[in-house]
Amino acid sequence: MKRILLCVAVVAALFASTAQAATVYDISAGFDTANNPSTLGPWSYGSSTGLSFVPLPLTGGSNPIYHWRSASEEVYIEKNTSASSTVDSFGRYWPAGQVTIHPGSAEYGVLRFTAPVAGTYNFNVGYTGNSPANTTTDVHVVLNGNLAPPLYSGLVNSAQDVPNGINGAGPTFTDTVTLAAGGTLDFVVGNGGNGHPNDLTGISGSVTLVPEPATLLLATLGVAACGAVRRRRD
Repeated sequence: MKRILLCVAVVAALFASTAQAATVYDISAGFDTANNPSTLGPWSYGSSTGLSFVPLPLTGGSNPIYHWRSASEEVYIEKNTSASSTVDSFGRYWPAGQVTIHPGSAEYGVLRFTAPVAGTYNFNVGYTGNSPANTTTDVHVVLNGNLAPPLYSGLVNSAQDVPNGINGAGPTFTDTVTLAAGGTLDFVVGNGGNGHPNDLTGISGSVTLVPEPATLLLATLGVAACGAVRRRRD
């Protein structure tokens, strides 16, 4: 009996470590209104002309919507920090916790994830049209700053339904990648080639550190071992 109890305790510990290893980095929860890079998760806010990532240097906003913006005053990355939805002074609907990216006339808006440790990461990130006047943007996922080509590219061409509180449709990208510590995933928004007015683009989702296969294997072997102990007892 003692062996069975010990075995169960060991397996429980192994599965607990597996669950802890599956760390989720949510875009909204990790948004930091005071620090860039964020102190709430491995996120940073920037712009790019296609050559390099430039951190957004300016912060501001009016409760409950706060932002980071570029020196050109064109690129904005914003969040509705309230637990409730709201409509801003431009008539745009903001769901609770909504994060948005607005590109510039010649700059991409870039939300960057930087891997805190080496490992396998799964991303599931969606883009939406958040302008009532119709968002027309090009959106991308870029691995380690390599724009040639991006991992994924798509278009947002949709308008927000403010009266019903519905964002316009857009693409969702999901994949698994291997990153070294300090490796990056950039979630990028451009102006669609037709100017940047009314190009507010919503972004939501997360990046998850996948548990190491060795940890999962140990947990599985532990279950098998407990079964063998029980059979011997029977």
